Amino acid sequence: MLYASRLSYVLGEPVPIGDTTDPEVRDELDNLCEQGIRHHLVDERPVAELAVAAARPVVEGLSGSPVDMLVYCTDTPTTEPVARQMRQVQSELGLVDTPAVLISSGGCGNLGAGLKVARALMATEGLGTVLFITADRVADTTGRFLTHGTTVLSDSAAACVLTAEPVAEGFRILGMSTEVKADLGVTSSQLALGRAIMQKIGRALNRVSAESGVPPAECRYFLTGNFGRTSRAFLTTAARCTPEQAYAPWVADLGHCFSADLLISLSTLMERGDLDPADRLLLLSSTPQSWSLIVAEYVAA
Repeated sequence: MLYASRLSYVLGEPVPIGDTTDPEVRDELDNLCEQGIRHHLVDERPVAELAVAAARPVVEGLSGSPVDMLVYCTDTPTTEPVARQMRQVQSELGLVDTPAVLISSGGCGNLGAGLKVARALMATEGLGTVLFITADRVADTTGRFLTHGTTVLSDSAAACVLTAEPVAEGFRILGMSTEVKADLGVTSSQLALGRAIMQKIGRALNRVSAESGVPPAECRYFLTGNFGRTSRAFLTTAARCTPEQAYAPWVADLGHCFSADLLISLSTLMERGDLDPADRLLLLSSTPQSWSLIVAEYVAA
């Protein structure tokens, strides 16, 4: 069994989208406001520093218990190899003797890919504790606007500990399933895009429901990335959920925090006391070409 707990995150400074220096965002201001996007987050620190800041409370919460593996997710380009960035994170967290796996190229869907890799490693190698980190920022003066999802990228990082047994308040992962369509692109018609997404999410949903034994209707919350209003409504329908189940509290204030969105929203649910023991949740970690559905159950402290 896989448990996620001790969730932690760091956020850049909020910047109203009307004050952005990104020309692409400025060109889409009216559209973004209509979709409920009000701010994005900016942090000048290197991605490795964001990752360490998010993960340090998680490591300290382990009180000296060993970390068997680090799973590090990022897609932020740097002037040096990303593997060197990961080694910096290991060094600053005191994990120089800990094996590490880099998850990249999944973009805003790295959470789903990283969790599946972590689960597989824990099952095959008998690992008890995995430190999971996802960290990204926009390194250039442009590139924050995302056409798919109609949203703005935000600099941030999130982390948690994955364990084979519950160690603190958190979530039990009941099932995961991923669908991919690598040839789906911006040149595809809206009809083709919609049809493909509905089909792929439907397939993943069938599998994750069978694995977990939990249909969408039995999930109290449905969580997606911090996309614009129209995209979130479409994804909610594709996942056979209702608007009442949809949960995205930070869309306006944070923008889209890459693959950290879902961990931030999960942490928010706990911080606000909006969960009851054994509540089930359906999470969608997605990109324009991939959709990972995760069913989780809340485990109280």
